Amino acid sequence: MKMPHARLRSASGCTWVWLVFIACLLHLARPCHAASYEARQGTLDLKGWNGDPVISLRGEWHFFWNELLQPEQVLERLASPDYQARFAKPSIRFPEVAPGLIKDNFGVATYVLRLRGLPQIPMAFSSISAYSSSNVYLFAADEARGQKPRVLIGQLASNREGSIPALAMDGFLPFEARPDQDYYFVIQVANYFHTWGGLWLPPEIGSYESVHLKVRRADRAGFLTLGFFILVGLYNLSFYLRRHEDKGSLYLALFVFTICLRCWVLADWSSRQLSDPVMDYEWKMKVNYLTIAWPYLIIAAFLRSYFPGQTPRWIPRALWAVYAVPILLVLFTSNTSYGIMERFFVYGGVVWSVILISCIARAAWAREEGASYSLAGGLCLLVGGILDTAYTLGYSFLPANAISWGLVVFVSCQSQIVAVRFAIAFRKSEHLSRSLAQEVDRQTRDIKSILRSIRQGIFTLLPDRRIGAQYSDFLHSIVGSQDIEGATIQSLLLDHSTLSADQKSHIQATLDASLGENIVAFEMNSGNLIQELQVLQPGEATPRLLEIDWNPICNKEGIVEKILISLRDVTEVRSLKQEALQHEEDMKIIIELTQIPEDKFHRFISKTSEFLTENRDLIVSATGHRVDVIKRLYMNMHTIKGAARTYYLQAISAASHEVEQYYASLQRKEAAWDQDKLLRDLDLVETVIGRYQNVGEDRLGWDLKQRFLKIGKVQFEACLSLLQTLDSRYLHDGNRAVIQAIQSQLVNLGYDKLANLIEEAARGLDSMARDLRKESPRIQVTGAMVTMKERGSELIHNMLVHLFRNSMDHGIETPDLRVRRGKPPAGTITIQAAIRARQLLVSYQDDGNGLDLEAIRSKGIESGILQADQDYSDQAIADLIFHSGFSTRNAVSEISGRGMGLDAVRTYAEAEGATVVMKLQPSVNRQSVPFILEFTLPAELFWILGEDADHTPGLAARSA
Repeated sequence: MKMPHARLRSASGCTWVWLVFIACLLHLARPCHAASYEARQGTLDLKGWNGDPVISLRGEWHFFWNELLQPEQVLERLASPDYQARFAKPSIRFPEVAPGLIKDNFGVATYVLRLRGLPQIPMAFSSISAYSSSNVYLFAADEARGQKPRVLIGQLASNREGSIPALAMDGFLPFEARPDQDYYFVIQVANYFHTWGGLWLPPEIGSYESVHLKVRRADRAGFLTLGFFILVGLYNLSFYLRRHEDKGSLYLALFVFTICLRCWVLADWSSRQLSDPVMDYEWKMKVNYLTIAWPYLIIAAFLRSYFPGQTPRWIPRALWAVYAVPILLVLFTSNTSYGIMERFFVYGGVVWSVILISCIARAAWAREEGASYSLAGGLCLLVGGILDTAYTLGYSFLPANAISWGLVVFVSCQSQIVAVRFAIAFRKSEHLSRSLAQEVDRQTRDIKSILRSIRQGIFTLLPDRRIGAQYSDFLHSIVGSQDIEGATIQSLLLDHSTLSADQKSHIQATLDASLGENIVAFEMNSGNLIQELQVLQPGEATPRLLEIDWNPICNKEGIVEKILISLRDVTEVRSLKQEALQHEEDMKIIIELTQIPEDKFHRFISKTSEFLTENRDLIVSATGHRVDVIKRLYMNMHTIKGAARTYYLQAISAASHEVEQYYASLQRKEAAWDQDKLLRDLDLVETVIGRYQNVGEDRLGWDLKQRFLKIGKVQFEACLSLLQTLDSRYLHDGNRAVIQAIQSQLVNLGYDKLANLIEEAARGLDSMARDLRKESPRIQVTGAMVTMKERGSELIHNMLVHLFRNSMDHGIETPDLRVRRGKPPAGTITIQAAIRARQLLVSYQDDGNGLDLEAIRSKGIESGILQADQDYSDQAIADLIFHSGFSTRNAVSEISGRGMGLDAVRTYAEAEGATVVMKLQPSVNRQSVPFILEFTLPAELFWILGEDADHTPGLAARSA
């Protein structure tokens, strides 16, 4: 948000104060214009000058290189006829006086100036500016012998070891000239520590009053400037302390305090002496160099804070990269090491000044807030530096120390930016405060409205463990009480709940441990806070089911001050949800049941009930862990699971699989015999099966109880047997045909063809193929028109369920592997049936991988069934697959059980008087031996119609 200039001026009410203050400084700092006196060839004629104004001893001084001449030696050299005069201006460095003679600005020299016509009044000289060791003499011609130095700056010597540098003299020394006497100003200089060799500025001379007035005025200006900088620094620091987001005010305060440090240390007003202590030089020079580099780093950060769009990020980083090493050298080494870096600091400062001012100029061009102020201050600082440089070069008409006033203007302008931005931020803050107050008031009204209308019980638990005054109106309906404020949660809820005393005490302990403590205590103990609660209020017949949310309310330090509790009555919702879930499950069951015929489902339920009854009897009668009992339990449950998957009865398949896994762990002795768990597992499976029965009867109208004939199966089969005992030879041809037709119709009415049983058992092959990522196999059936009796149908169905699963899981390979072996992607299962000698012969074979006899033998040895040192025939090894629990796999899956398939087939066959024989086929590879399973079923399991008992029924074939 930008404000008009008028508002900017009003936002910073101190604008005119700054202007008046700067005017006062300029008044105190106005230059004392010196007369146009300048030395010629080592002599300065001051006739006609009365000591006012103060003049600078500029011009040509006698210069003696590599000599430290005493006063009497000076007079002798000047009077010597062999003297070859060399002249130098005091502000010129050593190498510029004698090019090619002086190296690295290091060495000693003597400056001499003859003064003629000094007025006979009290006088003084000042401002010996040499960052080196100096001795200053001022004497008349007849006072040369034995003259002592008037000023000692450091310790003078003709070598580095004996020379001790010190800062320049910043005071003044009075003296009184005698009439008609020439005076000599002699300055001995030794420099081994600084890049500038010689004097920085020529001395100044004048009447005592004039020099004293100028020094006092400079002192006042200096003190006032220092005070100004201190006030401005505190002023900007106060902005930062009030608003920490404003980093620019902090940077400007640091910049100003850096300038204050430089002014105080280098000016040394605290000890006005003719020479500083020797120990002062080193650390004062450190301050001198550091306060040249450090301000650029701060100002770059200041501009980056206020004008980020116009001050690239690389500028502060580049400044740190450039000045980091020099600053460390200054901090941790002596002046002899870093004194040569003055040019680097000075010239680098000029370059960075131009870069920073260009950033400010771009910001001003972009009309960013306060950029024009910053640009004006930067230009003033730049002009001050140029004026000071020109003054040191001899332009005496220019004001001295102009950079100080440039700094004042610069700091004032930057402070104006800080003030303006703070004022804008303050106005924004006031506006936001008013908006926030209005928003809080609005939200308070909204919250009260929500608490009146929300259909939840909401309240807060205060530190005294009582309920606060703010709560929702619906809470009255939930708890059945009007006295809520000030009540405890114990009396309001817990006393009317079905929780145990232990649970109630845990809740109370958790609340006591959380309120007034760190949030960590609540999080660690929140497991004791229940999420659901049954409450029975007075006058209600049934309890209500409430959902509870516990939400801690913390202060800034993370201390839990309150706990917000919300209650939701979910009694009806939970009931409706349960009903909806039940309906959804019923729909899934209906979809599954509609895929199978009613009579098939009845047969599945009937046989499953027999298996469950048998398992229950075995569990109840068993006294502990018995291998034969567990084997039978496992086999029956595995058969239930296989039949359920055949008919796509998912819930029954999943439930039976869970129970089967526990049986498998009992076989492996990984779990202990637990009769209660075994009975509970059976109850679970029976419950699921009963759900299917109820849905079939209630939703589909299946009359599963009334589907039987009026006579039982036993009587029905007895009637058919009586018909078969008739001797058709004594019957008329027509009667014989009628009897055979009746017999055929009755058999077809009450029993299933073998082909139908095969088709029914194969229903689950598609889903098994998808689960195993295989192709659905082709089923080739031959001679399957024989009709099976009840027991034969159950036997064939149970055996085929296990055989199909064994073929899909173990025999038939994946499509990729079959293609690599030259086989079609889909496997083939071949079933052949024939009647021989009043017995039904059924052969079963798949074109899969066959038997891996080597793997079977290794597994047999590992299991302890075979001995490693004995030889066994291939048939003996192959027969191991009929052994109980034998399998090359170690895990029970949804498709097959671990070593249960063929063992169950033989067990079911032998229980009905049938036999199972495995016939190995010729093979050159013992790891892939094909085989055929042949089953022989007695006549009691199927019907033989007609006189011919040895025949092969008609052929039927299908592909699945």
